Amino acid sequence: MEIGLTPIVCIAQDYIQGKPVNDLRLRKAILELPDNKTEHLPGYLPLVPGMPVLLTENIATELGLSNGTRGIFRQLVYDESPEDVRYQDKNFPPNTKFITQPKYALVEFPGCKLNTKLAELQSKIVPIAISEQTFLFDAKELLPENVAKAAKINKKTTKLTVKRKALPLIPAYSMTTHKSQGQTLGHLKERRCRCLSNDLTCWPNASSWQRFNESIDGRLVSPKPSAAVCNYNLLNTDACVIATAQWTNASWRSDQVGAMQNHNWEKSSCSISSPNISCSQGSVPVLAVNATLSEHVQATVRMATVNNLRLVIKTTGHDYLGRSTAAGSLLLWLHFMTNMTLIPDFSSCTGENVLNAIRLDAGVQWGQVYTWLAQYNLTAIGGASGTVSATGGFLQGGGHGPLTRWKGLAVDQVLEFDVVTADGRRQTVNTCQNSNLFWTLRGGGGGTFAIVLSAVLRTFPSPSVLSSFNILTIANETRYNSFVHNFIHFLPTLADNGWAGSFYMADTSLVIIFLLPNGDLNVANATWNQLMKNNTDLNFMQPFILTFSSFNDFFLNVLAPFNPTGDNVLLGSRLIPETIVRNQPEQLAETFLRIKGKAGTSLIGHLVAGGQVSNMSNNNSVNSAWRTALLHMIYSQSWPDGTSDEEQQKLAAHVTSQVDILQTVSGGSQSGAYMNEANPNELNWQQKFFGTQQIYDRLKSIKQAVDPHGLFVCKNCVGSEDWSLDLNCPKMSSANK
Repeated sequence: MEIGLTPIVCIAQDYIQGKPVNDLRLRKAILELPDNKTEHLPGYLPLVPGMPVLLTENIATELGLSNGTRGIFRQLVYDESPEDVRYQDKNFPPNTKFITQPKYALVEFPGCKLNTKLAELQSKIVPIAISEQTFLFDAKELLPENVAKAAKINKKTTKLTVKRKALPLIPAYSMTTHKSQGQTLGHLKERRCRCLSNDLTCWPNASSWQRFNESIDGRLVSPKPSAAVCNYNLLNTDACVIATAQWTNASWRSDQVGAMQNHNWEKSSCSISSPNISCSQGSVPVLAVNATLSEHVQATVRMATVNNLRLVIKTTGHDYLGRSTAAGSLLLWLHFMTNMTLIPDFSSCTGENVLNAIRLDAGVQWGQVYTWLAQYNLTAIGGASGTVSATGGFLQGGGHGPLTRWKGLAVDQVLEFDVVTADGRRQTVNTCQNSNLFWTLRGGGGGTFAIVLSAVLRTFPSPSVLSSFNILTIANETRYNSFVHNFIHFLPTLADNGWAGSFYMADTSLVIIFLLPNGDLNVANATWNQLMKNNTDLNFMQPFILTFSSFNDFFLNVLAPFNPTGDNVLLGSRLIPETIVRNQPEQLAETFLRIKGKAGTSLIGHLVAGGQVSNMSNNNSVNSAWRTALLHMIYSQSWPDGTSDEEQQKLAAHVTSQVDILQTVSGGSQSGAYMNEANPNELNWQQKFFGTQQIYDRLKSIKQAVDPHGLFVCKNCVGSEDWSLDLNCPKMSSANK
């Protein structure tokens, strides 16, 4: 049946455990929930032909029909139902027609890219079908206050899972969550500059934030810079003592909502060593959601979308490009989403059965994973730092570590993601479902395409580990240079024998941390003796090779203690092709010695490529330079608190110049870099981080499809070139597209 000019109210159909909600009081309470608690499917949807409406989810992004798109309601097609006459509501006109069984709405979208007619419909008129979403309803809202409090005290489970079927539309004049009443998502879409906390004309007011906080179980918090408690205006003596003692502890920094692992990205005037009376917020977000449930994540996405807020995503703050923070923004903090599940027999969508897969939530850190898996005699391919999030930017950007030469990059182990997309929907992403998004999330970078709630990864039986750990300080610079040449010549031998690891060069010191999975001790000693026999005058630590029964034992005893943080640092990096390491060792050694620097600088080499990294043929978007590399080289520059902005700019320019020198032995202008440990001032970052133009174009096309309004934007991430330097406003060229 079709309806003309009569006022219409579509009533959502709600189900609990597969059955319609028939209890009138419960049904009324659920229908009257605000949209931000129901996945933006309204309980009551008033419609009048000719009125403006907004889509609340992506319908066909390639046609311009995405979350927030404005249209004009023309007609409703529905089935008559005896239920329709049961509804009367004094909030609607007396002649209102209540509809409980809508089939679809006909909506005109003037900006729709569909140039042909659908069936017999006029051009630009699109049928919008019923959508399904699931949300939680807390039954305590139906209880008297004293009973509700008792339920909370007794930790009674009062939340019900509700499935709603409704049209994914809202009236364009109904956006009451925004302080500027009367504005619509359509207006916000046109005015693309983000609303920041210092703009009171658009920033949500206190009551809006209170309602939002109630909808996320009171998880809204106020971040502060990590040193704020030691500064006069926010001084807390007891907290300052703790902060000072824990300043370089990566675990402590992970637990602070406002802390970045590298202090410079907080960009505040707060100092742990020199208290400043004018300590400021800097680039630390003003509000954060400490999410522990997927519903918290979805609600935050919608809050940011509806109010046009700058949204940033953080788990532990391990980001050398400052992508986990932004001034005046809303922070989504995933640190306490920490479930880990062993799946003894995981059946992938392609029919492959994978033994002992694991599902890791967004906040799980690699050190936790290694320790947890050790009880099953298993391990996973993760990072050298135990405090890095296992499924965040590390994984989505590629993920190298001690075992990558043994089994491939971390991203090569991904079987499936559970994500929230920019339209607020929770989706499964794998080879069969959302396959384009699956491709992008495996190498295209974090904080860009979707929010990863969890990932399913392969595991492996834990290997035994042989390790060589040595710290050499050679006072004579000529002798030091000679040994570096010997060592660089020796790297292919280590690679051929299955070794992996890292080395650190600064002044005339060289730190060596290498490992061999499932190695033979006699063969290992014979391998290293090839280096030692020509350098008997040097004081190598003894025993030269240590043995560990499992990877976790090696990690806890060797890698975990070697994880300082909290300083101010900039990095630059290049992936060194295996052909250059093997064929040009003299040039490589000379270049390393030239740029290694002195106090405050270091050159870090990671033998983490080659081996299975080169042999993997997984269809993912990771930088192709990984597949031909053997070494990942990093130039690191640090500085003390109190260094002037002018001096910091000089240091940043110096990092760029040193990486330019490193580029001469990494493939020249076509060289690649690891996006997670890179120079934030990299000029040609699209090619350096992502490889070919073809790959980048595909990434950007998918980005436009899954996030057409750029909710997820971060430094040197796919599509960020279309935004201003502070990433708060679109450039005119992209805004007019």
